[in-house]
Amino acid sequence: MKLTVLGKYGPYPNGANTACSGYLIEQDSTKILVDCGSGVLSRLISAIDINELSAIYLTHLHFDHTSDLLPMGYLLDDLNKDVPVYTHLTNCEYEKILFKNKHFITTHIDGNSIVNIGNLKLSFMEMCHPVINFGVLIEGDKKLGITGDTKYCENVISLAKQSDYLLADCSKPIGFNGPHMGAEWALEIVKESGTTILATHLSPFTQNDIFKNQERIISVEELKTYYL
Repeated sequence: MKLTVLGKYGPYPNGANTACSGYLIEQDSTKILVDCGSGVLSRLISAIDINELSAIYLTHLHFDHTSDLLPMGYLLDDLNKDVPVYTHLTNCEYEKILFKNKHFITTHIDGNSIVNIGNLKLSFMEMCHPVINFGVLIEGDKKLGITGDTKYCENVISLAKQSDYLLADCSKPIGFNGPHMGAEWALEIVKESGTTILATHLSPFTQNDIFKNQERIISVEELKTYYL
């Protein structure tokens, strides 16, 4: 299994040549895009042939995780390609705008759902965020957990314990008071679960070296592929 970080910032990019949340997970011919924030589509097009995209999973519908789905709809029109999209049900007006394109084949998931996409299995766990956010466990030859956006909670640890690697929203400054984890929580996750943290969702003003010299915590780099 491999993970390519297409974008890692939120809630907006950090200047030129950066992007918001978007991650490409591949195993053999299976290619899944997790989240699709601002700047992600052009990088996805550079990384793979869009005709080979197997599915999209959206952890939640905040703009910095979904905005590039809007221009993606035009691309799918030109290719006449359908793409399965998995996310939870909200019935909000933004969801209707996102998925009105006929080429997005939308399936709603919850904490009891199991989804098989090619040779990967996805299961879901609700996190703690102002809007509904489901973390995902992607199982192939490795187990990759992705939190989406969340504060520290018991389900973060539960997901981490099931994961060989946890792509976690834990890059806000130490002492951050808001709906994301400050960097200090990465240490707690490693202590409680023993997993390896791939830290993401940096604020534009967060230093990239916040986890320098920390064992089992890697601050991910954009456009880098991690072989898990």
